[in-house]
Amino acid sequence: MRQIIRDYEPITDILNSKHMAIGDSASPKDLIFHVFNDNSQLINVLDIGFGTGRLGHRIRSNPMTSH
Repeated sequence: MRQIIRDYEPITDILNSKHMAIGDSASPKDLIFHVFNDNSQLINVLDIGFGTGRLGHRIRSNPMTSH
């Protein structure tokens, strides 16, 4: 895993993305399902909570990631 932020400051360049945030969050929520090679494995996701909690709801409601 590559660290991008330390002490609330970027420590490396943040690359532009073709993805756009929509809704009530600054995160393109479905991106989380494309980050890992195998979503059936146990992983930890840190949602730092600037939105309204919909990322966690999305992860828990997806059959491939709700374990």
